[in-house]
Amino acid sequence: MAEKWYVARTEPRSEHLAEDRLERDGYQVFLPRIRSTKINPRNEFVPLFPGYLFLKLDREMSPIKPSHRLMGWVSFDGETPWIPDSAMEELISR
Repeated sequence: MAEKWYVARTEPRSEHLAEDRLERDGYQVFLPRIRSTKINPRNEFVPLFPGYLFLKLDREMSPIKPSHRLMGWVSFDGETPWIPDSAMEELISR
């Protein structure tokens, strides 16, 4: 099975940690950020979708470890949808 993009739920306030650890293990990750409206010198940019990130992988072949800080996948009626590459390219380009 080929790699596809999925939406993963992260542990609370662990989006950046999850992104870092997944990328360190060779995964392609996209965590969209926006400029924070609050004055916070630590976090000038914050996740656009708090608690979620986009992850490209073969779900049947790629092991996810507890250190990756993921809680699960976004699913509907027991099905975990994937996102077409063209849609992700558009999202990433924005």
